[in-house]
This record gives sequence, C-alpha cells and structure tokens, in this order.
Amino acid sequence: MIEMSPKLSKPLSPGDVITQDIPIIHILYDKYKNKYCDNCLKRSDQLKRCSKCLRMYYCGKECQKNDWKYHKNECPLLNHESIQYFISDDWMRFWFRLYLSVQNIPTFATEKYRLFDGSEVSLRDIEVKAINDDKKCRLLDMICDDLSELNIGCDRQEVRHWLALLFTIPLIAIKSGDRYIREEIDAIGAGLYAQYLTLGHSCQPNSAYLLVGKDLSIQLRAMRPIAVGEEITISFVTLSKSRDDRQKALKLWSIDCECDKCVHHLDRHLDYGNSKLMEFLPLDDFTSGTQLMHYLSQALIELHVVYGEYHPQKTFYMSAILMKVINCSLISDTVCDELKANLMKAIDVTFLADCPLSVHKLRHTLRTTLSYHKSIASNTKSVTRYHTNGSNNQICEMSPKLSKPLSPGDVITENLPLIHVLDVEFKGKYCDNCFKQSDQLKRCTKCLHMYYCGKECQKNDWKYHKNECPFYGQEVIQELIEDYWMRFWFRLYISVKKIPNFATEKHRLFDGSEVSLRDIKVNTNHMTKDGINYYLSAMCLVLRQVGIDFTREEVHHWLAVVFTVIKDDIKAYDPQTGTVALIGRGLYVQHLFLKHSCRPNSSAIINLNGLSLKMRAMRPIAAGEDITVSLVDLDQSRDDRHNALKQCSIVCECDKCVHHLDRRVDYQRLRTTDLFPLRVFTSGQQLTDYLREVLDELDLVFGQYYPKKTIILSTIVTQLYNCPVIPKCVLKELMVSLSKAIAVTQLQDCPLIDQSLKSLLSDQLSEQRIQS
Repeated sequence: MIEMSPKLSKPLSPGDVITQDIPIIHILYDKYKNKYCDNCLKRSDQLKRCSKCLRMYYCGKECQKNDWKYHKNECPLLNHESIQYFISDDWMRFWFRLYLSVQNIPTFATEKYRLFDGSEVSLRDIEVKAINDDKKCRLLDMICDDLSELNIGCDRQEVRHWLALLFTIPLIAIKSGDRYIREEIDAIGAGLYAQYLTLGHSCQPNSAYLLVGKDLSIQLRAMRPIAVGEEITISFVTLSKSRDDRQKALKLWSIDCECDKCVHHLDRHLDYGNSKLMEFLPLDDFTSGTQLMHYLSQALIELHVVYGEYHPQKTFYMSAILMKVINCSLISDTVCDELKANLMKAIDVTFLADCPLSVHKLRHTLRTTLSYHKSIASNTKSVTRYHTNGSNNQICEMSPKLSKPLSPGDVITENLPLIHVLDVEFKGKYCDNCFKQSDQLKRCTKCLHMYYCGKECQKNDWKYHKNECPFYGQEVIQELIEDYWMRFWFRLYISVKKIPNFATEKHRLFDGSEVSLRDIKVNTNHMTKDGINYYLSAMCLVLRQVGIDFTREEVHHWLAVVFTVIKDDIKAYDPQTGTVALIGRGLYVQHLFLKHSCRPNSSAIINLNGLSLKMRAMRPIAAGEDITVSLVDLDQSRDDRHNALKQCSIVCECDKCVHHLDRRVDYQRLRTTDLFPLRVFTSGQQLTDYLREVLDELDLVFGQYYPKKTIILSTIVTQLYNCPVIPKCVLKELMVSLSKAIAVTQLQDCPLIDQSLKSLLSDQLSEQRIQS
C-alpha cells in the first residue's frame, strides 16, 4: 500500500514545475450543466445532449466519444427513480461515476500511473483510511441500499473501500478558463489526478497546483525552496482560515496537521474574521506615511504567516494591495517599486503563462502605468469635474424642483429607460428588449447571446446591440456577460463610443431643464475605495484585449457614472408562481439627478408589465421643494442604511437620521410575515393598542405613503379581517387607509395586491358611501 508523499532526488526553487497532469476521471458540477461540455469542460452555446439519458452535454461527437468510456456505465441508470440520491449532490455523483468505472472497466483500478518521483501507483495501491464514525457509516448504509435498488451488485467491503478513498485523497477543483477579471474563479467541476493521489497535507505547503489554462491539465509548482528528499505537500483546505477552522475541515480526511504553524499556533495573533488581508488597506484612515507604512508592513507579515513565501492566493492579495496604493500620495516611489518587483516575481512563480485571469498582463500594465498613476495622485487635489457644453458651463448636481405643489399620488414623471440590461439568469425566458416573458424567443444568430420575442424588438434593440454583438464571441468578454454590473457598464460605454450623440444628447427633465449624460457630476471618490482601482485597471486590460480604443480617464469617468447615478430595478410578475422577481435594471434619465433621503417625498411605482416607470409623490410636496427618493431599503435600521449609503458616498441629513427618530423601531418585526401573533391577544383593546404601535412604526419608517408600506398594510388587513376580537370600526378605518394607499402607490393592474382583498376594499368603500 502507498501512503507516503513522493520525494524528489533534486532540489527545487520557487516556480519550478514538479509535474503536469490530466484527470483520470472528472465531472462537471450540476449547476453548470448545459453551459459547459461534460468532457472537455469548455463553454459553448451549441452543446448537444446525450439522446439516451438527456443529462450529459457535449460540444461535439469527439468529446462524446472520449467520454463514452465512463458515461456508458452510468447512462442507462440516470433516469432511474432511485438515482436521484447520487445525482443530486456533486460529491456523490463523482463517487458514483468512480465506482461504476471500477466495476465495469477491467483495468481501471489496477492500471499503473508513473509518478513524478519515478514510482508507479494504481488506485488499488492507495491505503485508505477506515470508516469508523457514525455519519460515514450511515452514508455507507444508504449507498448500499440505493445500489441494490438500482440492481447493481455490490460487495459491502468494496463499496466501503471506494467510499473511503474519497475520504483519503483530495479531489482537485477544475476552474473555468473563460472568466478573466474576478480575483477568485468559481470551480465548475472536480477531477481525480494520479499525480496527487499520494501527496500529503500541510498548512505550510511547499507546493501548489495552478489554475488550468485551456484544457483540464493542472500544473504542480514549488512555492518555496524544496530540499532533496523532502516530501511534496499541498494544502487540502483553504489557508485563509483560523487553525480551529482548518482542523475542523481536515476531519473530513481524518487528518491532524503537524506543521509548525498548527503545532505552535504561529497564527494565533491573526484576526481572520476581520483581517487586514480582506480590507486591502483602508487608505482614508491614515494621516501620515509612517502610519500607513506600519500598517502595510503588518499586512505583508500576515500574508507571509498565512501563505508562506509564495501562493496563488497571496499573489491576488499582493496585486490588490499594489493597485490600491499606486494612487496614494503617502507611499513613496521606492516602496511602490519594491512592491511591484515582489508582485512580478510572485506572478512568475504562481501563474501559468496563459493564465485566464490575465494576471501576467499586469507586468506590462505595472511598467507603463505606475509613473502615470503617481503623477495623477500628486496633482489631483479634488474630485474630477466634468463640465457641460451648455451656456452656463455648470455641472448638474441639484435635484430637479417643480413650480407647482403636488398631492400624494400625483404623477411627477413617466419615462422609458435610456439603456437597460436583462439579468443573465433570465436569459431565454424574457425578451432582451421589451422584458416580456415568452417561451418562443428567437436568439441573435451572430452572438447567440441575446433573445427577442420578434423582429420588431430585435430591430429596436439593434441600435445598442450592434455595438456589442461582435465582442460577445470572444472568451475574454464572458465575465461581462455573466455579471450584471459589468455588462451594464459595457453596454453603456460601448454606446458612448459608437453612437455619436449618445453622451451629449439633451433630455428634457420634468422641471423643464435639459441635461445629457455628460452633465452628470461623477463621484470619483469611489475609484479610490474598496479596491475599485484594481477593478479599473482590470477593465482597461479587457478593453485592450478585445481591441477597443480607450483612454484611462474615459474609462474612469464612465465607471464613476455607473456608481453615481440611480439604476432603477425592473421587475416582473410570474402568474404561475405568484412571485415578483428582479429581472433587470435600467438607466432612466428623469431619475439621474434625484437626491437621496431616508424620508423621501416620492417613489418609483413598480410596473410589472413593461419598461415604463412612473414617479409619484408620496406626500404633499411644496412648490420649489427638492424631489427626493430613497436609494436604500427603508425597512432597516439607521446604521444599516448608512452602511449601504457608503457605497454611494452619501451621508443622509434627513431628520430621521440626524435625530435618530427611529431608534425604538422594531425593524425585525416589520420584516416578518406574521405581524400579528393572534394567540397572544386576549381582548380587542390589547390588539388595538398593538396595532396602533405597529402603524406608528410604519409611519415613522415609510412616511405617509410608500409602496412597501402598502404591501405591509395589505398583509395586516388580510390577517385581521376574520379576527373576532378586533373592533369593526378599527378594521373599517384600516381598510379605508389601505384603499387610499393602493390608489397612491400601486398601478391599477398591479397583481401584488390580492384580487379578493381588492373586492373586500371596494365593497367596504361602497358601504361607507351609502352610509354617508
């Protein structure tokens, strides 16, 4: 039996390749089915499904043929009722494929694989760890029962052995090569690699496997100098966890780590829950270069304790730190150059030459932009200002005002979005132009990414889509397709570049003034917080790779625009499920210059049947008063609202926030669906007092009228309508208030209010008119 880690007969330096391997057997995770090929794990929009089991997808006959060796054993079973236990969990599906391969492929378990130290090993040679604990024994019993129901002959000891194998060796995560910007790439599958079968674990590993490039191969590299005869080790768990959390995770493999970091608890002083590793230097907290340098030194020391000399994840953190301090005037050029040199060395050690994250291309970016960033940082003393081409040459930054007073429910404006995008999870279900649901959508034949309900919609959207369509076929653009925020920005930016008057065209606001997108005062403070500078550089890399001409200042500006302006939610109602879903977002010109208030005097009214959006007054508005909306959910505490507003660099100065008027509001109660636990009330007076308390809190949180307040009121009426202890006069008063709220805050055909409740309210109002 093989149980020791392989050893090498020659010393290694950081970055030296130990081995490169492809998996013996692998699976694609279930959530990525029909997006990636089940054999080569490459993304495709033209996958073909196995005609027998209808569960496996391939990009062509060659891939289907290559996978048939393994799939033919499971294919007849995948539609069996008892198979659900094995296919509902990715780990169990991997074990099932492994077990069937052992049983049906004659030499699968005994075939010898040559390891990088010259020894040979088969799957049968692996010394597995005994299954003793109750949880694993119950799992073994369930598997044996299910195999019997599938009419698969099984020897309990054989099942125990192959189950124990996966509790002994690590499955290697296989990650997608089509996501270019995220600092961490999601795993799309898992594989069993022969070269990793006998590697030992250490929380101070001397090697690490690198992200895959264009195929399933994974490369193992030295992360520090390795002496002759030293065991090759990797980490089975995430290193950015405390010792206790790592040891809990290692119990899966029955491992007790004996590295120095664990035995002597070298990381005892690290606060993993609130670590400098995650904050990436909060530059606004520092007032001197000495203070910042001390903090930076501590962060780098923590990185070294956690990850050692080199590690792929450490390289990510180092790149984020460098991109953060490039624009900081408190950091000297010497320190930046040292950080840059260390990062470039780390990239060489920890990333492949064709790494899909494009981190290697930071080398060129760091060389060419470092001096530029430093000059910008030293010369910029205030936020960038962009002026209009109008006669007054002023930036439009004030909320529009009306010359006439408004009453609750009065329509302030109604308009369509200037630009909008559909969330990726609703692709193929809703039209990308009109956002209407259809099961007969037609796909754009060029990019195969956009769906339309007819030629008219495709024609209307072509003004914008023709500019982005040629790029959707490139791998580097996949991140833009999958992430709403980036896809929204990309459509906006490409429209600015390709449509001549898009950014300068004047739009008349409801107060009579005229503005263009160029008139927006952008908040560039965002671009120096929370690692956005790194994101800015990454976006420039993507634009360069797809061949779009740009200037960094231009990208900077339009990124800041998306952070500064209101992007309204577009929602849809599904009559089959009776639920409302957020399906996309749009840029509405009439809302671009509205101010925030936690006591807003207006609100957008949800339209569940189209793209048009109405803005209505939620309380009386005097002539000349600023029109305000809330940029955050109002049913949360002041601290939570302020934390959310930090994303927009907004400090709310409304009375509710300044004087903390809602300090006694029970927000948790307002968010529950059961506002009235009727069993606790013994009298009508007790229930009425409780009701008054809830209504007072609703007034304090939402004001006189607000769409969400109306939904809560409807819930209250529904719960109390058949309550025997509530006085009739109180219920009538409540129903009248709800009727007025519906008229003010809901469209006439809004399905959010139950039709039976609307009928009750209508009958109540009719009765009231007759009595009066």
